[in-house]
Amino acid sequence: MTITARVSKLPECDLCKDSNIFTTPEDAQYDGRTRSGIWAFMCERHFQTNGTGLGLGRGQRLITESEHTDEDLGRADQLCLKCGKGCPSNSMNKEEIRYRILEQPQKIELMLMTGLYCEEVLNF
Repeated sequence: MTITARVSKLPECDLCKDSNIFTTPEDAQYDGRTRSGIWAFMCERHFQTNGTGLGLGRGQRLITESEHTDEDLGRADQLCLKCGKGCPSNSMNKEEIRYRILEQPQKIELMLMTGLYCEEVLNF
């Protein structure tokens, strides 16, 4: 399980909907397990107060498909070109690495400068 999940549109926060029926719920940035054990779409505020973190069995950060610019994706792809393994553009490995890198854009520059490649991203 990755710590990010791409969605076409951010869903509404389930906890906002449950806590106040008279206001418009915030967009959810997370899909995760709450401290009470149920899973919910959560906005930043509710994730900070009710979420259990990110990772397997805990939760994922939701990102929209358009959240990363073509320039960001191109810079991440530079790393893939340097690796030289030639992963197909639609391979799970390439997508996984691409979005893990893009979660923290400063990693791209550091990795390109230091020569780290895809397998090393997971432990960086």
